[in-house]
Formats: sequence, structure tokens, C-alpha cells
Amino acid sequence: LAPEPLIAILQLEDGGWLFVGQSGTGYEAREPLGPFVRTSAPVDKLSRVSAAGTSVVGITRDGQLVQSPDAGATWNPVGPERTRFVDVMLADSKKGIALAVPEAMFETKDGGSVWTKLDAPSMGALALGWDDRAGIAVQTALSWARWDSATSSFPPLGRTPAKGRFKLAARPSRGPDANALAEGRAIVVGGQYLELASDDVPSSRSRPSSSRQWTAWRGPVGGPLESKPLDAADGCQAVRVAGADRHLYLACSRSGSGVNQTIFIHKSDDGGKTFEREDYSAEGRIGELVLAVNRDGALAVTGICAPHTSSRGCQPYGIHHRRLAPVDAGTEGGKDKRDPKASKPDAGSEQSKKKREPAERQWELAPSVTPSLKG
Repeated sequence: LAPEPLIAILQLEDGGWLFVGQSGTGYEAREPLGPFVRTSAPVDKLSRVSAAGTSVVGITRDGQLVQSPDAGATWNPVGPERTRFVDVMLADSKKGIALAVPEAMFETKDGGSVWTKLDAPSMGALALGWDDRAGIAVQTALSWARWDSATSSFPPLGRTPAKGRFKLAARPSRGPDANALAEGRAIVVGGQYLELASDDVPSSRSRPSSSRQWTAWRGPVGGPLESKPLDAADGCQAVRVAGADRHLYLACSRSGSGVNQTIFIHKSDDGGKTFEREDYSAEGRIGELVLAVNRDGALAVTGICAPHTSSRGCQPYGIHHRRLAPVDAGTEGGKDKRDPKASKPDAGSEQSKKKREPAERQWELAPSVTPSLKG
């Protein structure tokens, strides 16, 4: 992922791709959706950047016009000396204009290597922009003008530029979401990507108040994703997911208000195909919640309150782990602590049968000794 907004995408002569950031830094990849394999940044920080073909032009913070003819690998100062530039834009791989102060327009016809001053009347130019139909536009104090490259003139545009220089012919298929990964709504397990995405559902007779439904998007990393409704998260206001191997855990908060929320845990042992709600819940903060899972299905949680302080105003602290709840306090090591001299029920009585049936053990989140999963 690029650490800044991208302003241009250039296809290199060797078949690779260069993504140009607003700082002038180039991020090279071998495939359109592949990882960056090389980055190159200009020596001086740039205040304006434009790119087309394999040429990148920019303006340093000192007002120097610079150009890279090789997609950001090298940079050279261009344009006349003792001229301060404030904006620049390429219309294509050859033609472009630059704005200087005091007001002057310069034109290039070779991708930015050579710039020639235009004999154009002053119009109060403030900045350059882009219009989908007219190409490069010039913002003036009162209106917009367009650059006519054929006559090197600037007739009125007559409207505000229609933005959106780059448009896709078709909507791309859904892919991994960096925000979902950072938030904890998406994971990558065994080369498979899983993301939980929500849609607000309007009120209806079956749903008396506005609720939220969730969809699970899954598929191989770098491949197409398929969607399926996630009924286990129906009504959750926020979710988090974590997993390892075939064991996945889903954390659900059904309340979006208040400092703390009640968090319910659902577990899946089939890779997320089905989820079952666990016996316990916890008070905590869904925004601070972190889940960690190992290959055996063990779960560690941070961002929740200790069980003995699980009030609405409690402060999340420490790590909690999933374990089988201890046996009842009235027993020790499975031994009956009742008076041995007390009468015992008959072997065939209902009371005796119930005693011989093992009680179903439940799971809980218990405090661990480690302070936190973070830091």
C-alpha cells in the first residue's frame, strides 16, 4: 500500500507499472495489483506533481520546475532561470503547461524537457485544473478558462471543470480492504482472505428498529472474492474477527453507544462456514479489542474488563484467555465435600442417577498474568 494518495499510473516500457504519489515519489510494481518492488523519491520535496507517459514533472517548494524523463528514476531542473513556478500539469505524454508568478504561462511539447513562454494576455490566473472534456483548465479570479493547445490560447470554459480525470471502463471486482484489516474486521489465514462488511437495514415489521446485517467476503489472496450473508453477526453494531487454521472467533457488539459495550464471542471450527455463540460475554471497548488465536483454537483477548469489575464504567486491562470454567466452588478436585456421615441416596434413585451424570462444562474468559497484547 502506498503511504500517500496516488495521482497517476504509468505503464513502463518493460511491462511494469509506476504509481506516482502526490509527493512525486514513484512506486513500481510488476503487476497492476502486485506489491511494490521499488520506490524512487525526488531529491527535493515537491509542492505540485503531474505525470503522463514516462514523464513526471513537478515544482519544488522553492518554485523550481523539475522533470523526470524516466518515470522518477532521475530528476533534472528545467524551465527558465530566475522564474518562480506555482503550478504545472501535463495533458499527455508530450504537451503541458506551467504557471509562474508574476503571471506567465509556459508550454511544453516534449513531455517537460523544454518550456517556452506563451504570449498570452494576463487573466488573473490562480491555479491549474483538469476538465474531463476540455483537458487542462485555468482557474482565474472570476471564472475558468481552458487551454487550447492548437492555438496556445485560453478561451473561456464557461463552467466549473468536471473533475474525475481517471475513469474505469468497468467497476473492478472487490478485493482486500486495508482499512478492514487494520480495524480487525478482516484476516488472512492460510492464503485465504476473509472480511466482514455491513449494510444498514431500514426498519420493517420484522425489524422494528434500524439494525445491521453483515456479509462475509472470502477468497484467495489475489483472487476473486465471494460473498455470503453472515447470520451470526446479524444485528451487531461492530465486529472483530481473528483465527488460525480452521478455528475462527467473531466478537460482536450490539450497542454502538457508551464508553464500554457488551461483547459477545462466537466460535467456528470449520473455517468460518458456521459460528456458534459462546456461553460468556464481556464488558469492554470494541475499538480497543484485540483477539489472538493459535492453531489449536486457543483464544486470548485484550480490551475487555476483568470479570469482577465488569461494570459499564470499568477500565479494560490485561489479557484474558478462554478456558473451561472451574468446577463448582462446593467441590474440590472433583471430590464431594459434604459430610461423609450424611445419608447417601439409594443407588437406583433419581438423585443418584443425576449425581452420576457429568455436568456440562462451560467456557469463560479468565485473566492472564501478561498485562496486554499491545506494547
